[in-house]
Amino acid sequence: MNHLDECFFDNKKVLIIGASGYIANAVLSQLLNFDCEITRFSRRELAPMNGHKAKVKNQLVDYKNLSHFESDIKQADIIYFLAAQTSLYKAEDNPCMDLSDNLIPLISTLKICENNQHKPIFIYASTATVFGYKNKVQLDDYSPIDPSTIYDLNKSIGEQYISYYSKKSLLKGVTLRLANVYGPGTKESSNDRGVINFMAKRAVNGETLTIFGDGEFIRDYIYIEDVASAFNLSAEYADQLQGECFIISSGEGRTIKEAISKIALILEELSEKKVEILHVAPPEGLSPIEMRNFIGNSSRFKKITNWSPQFDYDKGIELTIRNFL
Repeated sequence: MNHLDECFFDNKKVLIIGASGYIANAVLSQLLNFDCEITRFSRRELAPMNGHKAKVKNQLVDYKNLSHFESDIKQADIIYFLAAQTSLYKAEDNPCMDLSDNLIPLISTLKICENNQHKPIFIYASTATVFGYKNKVQLDDYSPIDPSTIYDLNKSIGEQYISYYSKKSLLKGVTLRLANVYGPGTKESSNDRGVINFMAKRAVNGETLTIFGDGEFIRDYIYIEDVASAFNLSAEYADQLQGECFIISSGEGRTIKEAISKIALILEELSEKKVEILHVAPPEGLSPIEMRNFIGNSSRFKKITNWSPQFDYDKGIELTIRNFL
């Protein structure tokens, strides 16, 4: 089990930027029983969170004017930067918007951290798609990146900013490159992200599941609770991880066809519902990045933090379907 050191988080001031999101809620849920102060930045109103050991404060923010919230940023011991526009298609259509949404708030936050009296721990959410198209399926932290979309280009630039500020000893920055994340939780990302959750929900609703083409492209799926543990352990081990980028993945590959077929099979086992699976032609305008193959190697992160995925795909899908049921 991925054990978090409760003493490490005691009396820490934690800031979650992008707090209404899917990963942010999972990160938060693991911290609520620790004696820490958590501030949540969000573009929309969040419900109050009372009755937990952690003290939680919500801040409605405009990410383009973070200077108004300089005090919260400067006081933070740990910052999780999870705010993002997540649609690669929107990024391609409007690169200036993606720059404004994904890079400007990050740079503004880092600039405020530069004037902090102590070096905060800064955990940044990136994506494994920054590797682009590779002939090699299995990739590790040392594999060269080659962004092939505007979204991934801006994510890679964000990674470089984290590294730059870490090298200047202004913060302890860690970047996590996430494989395909799935599992129960609040859906705040764009519709072209989180395909497994989308298909699981369709299955529970009795809708047909669709696979583009033959569905033979390989993906690495990682359960949301394992991702949240990786973020929180990154804070705990920031001294050893700082300035580096790490793949967070299950290390297991399965084809898209296998992944979606498993959803139908487990749903039938749990509820006796049967759903149809159709292979359809890929839609016009589908990004070539959708046709990549990827299996991640997280061994370097595991060695430093003792993290390991606790949920295999079958168990994760079962929990996801039960949540929708």
